[in-house]
Amino acid sequence: MFGRLAGHTFLLAGLLIITLAIPLLATANTPAQRKLGKYWKKLQRMTYVIWAFVVLHVLLLDGFTPFGGADGDAIPFSTSVSTRPSRSASR
Repeated sequence: MFGRLAGHTFLLAGLLIITLAIPLLATANTPAQRKLGKYWKKLQRMTYVIWAFVVLHVLLLDGFTPFGGADGDAIPFSTSVSTRPSRSASR
């Protein structure tokens, strides 16, 4: 499993997001708030950490390479430019 994730850091970020979100989802109700007391708010503040990982996940999905590419000349953000000619140009 980890062999498949090695080149796909965006998958690791997504997996971490899901792992962190499960306790938040399980405790986002009134009975859990009563039972956890003051610790409930600390647990729910983990939402900010999750949002940071969401931003990282989207950047990695878009082609952001935090440590450079394999050959060292990676472009930080990919552009969505199509190399196919448009339909009007082929007529």
